[in-house]
Amino acid sequence: MIRPLAIAAACLVVCSAVAQENESERILSYHADITVNADASLLVRETIRVYVLGVGIKHGIFRDFPTIYRDFPNNYRTPWLTRFTTTFELQDVTLDGAPVPHHEEMKTNGVRTYIGDPDAFVPPGEHTYSITYRTQHQLAYWDNEDELYWNVTGNGWEFPIEAVEARVRFERPLPSRDVRMNGFTGAKGSTEQAYEWTMGPGNDVVFRTTRSLYAQEGFTISIIFPKGLVDRPAFAATVRKWASDNYAIRVSLLGTVLTFAYFVFAWTLVGKDPAPGEFRARSEPPKEFGPAAMRYLTRMGFDNQTFATALVSLAVKKHVQISQTDKYFTVKRLDTQESDCTPDEKAVLHALLRKGDSVTFKQANHARISKAIKACHDALRAQYETRYFITNAGYALPGTLLAMGTIGAALFLSPHQADKPILFLGIWLTFWSLGCFLLAHMVVAAWRLAFKGIGQFASALFITAFAAPFFAAEIFVTAIMFGSNAFWVLPLIVVLAAMNWLFYQLMKSPTKLGRRALDEIDGFRAYLDGGRNLPQSATMTTPEAIEFNAYFPYAMALDLDTEWAGRFAAELEGAQRDDPRHNAYRPYWYDGDLWDRRGMSSFSGSIASAMSSEISSSSIAPGTSSGGSSGGSSGGSSGGGGGGGGGGGW
Repeated sequence: MIRPLAIAAACLVVCSAVAQENESERILSYHADITVNADASLLVRETIRVYVLGVGIKHGIFRDFPTIYRDFPNNYRTPWLTRFTTTFELQDVTLDGAPVPHHEEMKTNGVRTYIGDPDAFVPPGEHTYSITYRTQHQLAYWDNEDELYWNVTGNGWEFPIEAVEARVRFERPLPSRDVRMNGFTGAKGSTEQAYEWTMGPGNDVVFRTTRSLYAQEGFTISIIFPKGLVDRPAFAATVRKWASDNYAIRVSLLGTVLTFAYFVFAWTLVGKDPAPGEFRARSEPPKEFGPAAMRYLTRMGFDNQTFATALVSLAVKKHVQISQTDKYFTVKRLDTQESDCTPDEKAVLHALLRKGDSVTFKQANHARISKAIKACHDALRAQYETRYFITNAGYALPGTLLAMGTIGAALFLSPHQADKPILFLGIWLTFWSLGCFLLAHMVVAAWRLAFKGIGQFASALFITAFAAPFFAAEIFVTAIMFGSNAFWVLPLIVVLAAMNWLFYQLMKSPTKLGRRALDEIDGFRAYLDGGRNLPQSATMTTPEAIEFNAYFPYAMALDLDTEWAGRFAAELEGAQRDDPRHNAYRPYWYDGDLWDRRGMSSFSGSIASAMSSEISSSSIAPGTSSGGSSGGSSGGSSGGGGGGGGGGGW
């Protein structure tokens, strides 16, 4: 008795499931009549028979039709990063043969047509919707053939489709020869071909699916026919259409040209440097400039290496002692007079250390170190800027504003102007990319010196690890933008950011007094760089240790510390053969693991880069850094081609 009851219950469950399946909302048939007009436009009438239960379909259905493409159907029309648009002209909408209320809404890549009365409900049962529209710019043009590559249903329907039929007729008679048909079914990208086609009266072509389509599946067809059945657009019309479709790019190109033209004009006006004077060799540094000032003048700007140079100069003058334990540098103030200090060195001493005091360069002391860096910068700016060189930043500002305006216009005029997240990401990425550009510059500079010594290599690893999270965020957001039609804005940001950085550097110009100072520095630079271009009387033959120490901060300021130490190392090696006491030599101003008398070039580069790196990291407050193919016989797939979209209920 129990067994028959169990069998009966199972049958009821199965029947209930079948009944529920049969009672689900779905599209019973999807028929498309497509007319290819002689002017290359399409007239399409879609007849969609649906089964309504009042669950997903309450007031009616909606139909999405894409009109904006980043690379249109076969990637044959548009250059990369540009867009292509088609048209959608709604002509007639009916429900069960009678006119029905409808309205359209613009979406980020096309049009959504809502069919139905928002104040009324569609009765349950079978209903037939009809949509008639005209669309242009949907055909592909090859050398000797043209192609209709058309997504009949779209791959975005919320309901399964039991049967699809598409009838294609041409205004001009379609020949029976030299015509090729193709079709694809399934999810987007599928190459399944569950369809059949026949030639109807008047050489109409009829395509039919041979299986039902699930939700988010579609049916795409292709007809390749001889050239001449439709009127191809003239080349001039194609160019005008591209310009019309990509008005944001036109504005961006115009803005970029104007920005560049302004920068060139401003540079011509104020940025050209005075001509260098006569080269005069010298084996001593200019007395009026300390090492930090020398770097500040030659770069016409301040960086962490400038501050590091000031510290080493103070150590050489025996005002501070530099030591290193583990990975941290410690600077200790010695009890000395400041009579031989330059103004910037005095500023560093007063801001960083009291007599007998010491400071370790790590993030816990960031406030103190940042204050000393600012004091050094302020002292150098007050003494040399405007008198020895002019940044002309005021002249660069209009160019920067032009660049920012160009980027802003590009974002607001882009196809995703209504897509607020994309717009926000574009604006955010503008400023983020500028920061990443500067970080990339630092990383490249660090790796250029990475193999000169262990310190340089460690410094390069540190700055790379520091920059990696920022680059990762840049790549992540770029990937999101890549999926939008506004991706081309990214190269625009890179170009304008690079242009601003380049011209900001070019705008800096030495005064006549500054030019004379640079000429004197160039004479001393040649001496530090091995005596090249110097008369024999001025070359260094036997540099003493005192000369090595005294000139080392200047070599560090001019990025010649490795070359200067290499010359001294060679002389020291010769002296060691004559007197073993030279084996004990080490610089009196440094105590740490970086010293290697057999690799003094490595030591000099290591301490320069390591100190600069430690200064950079220790001056940052904790928590502010973050850990178709071409040719007409292209194959294809479901979801490709023009048309498409999808729909659902509302």
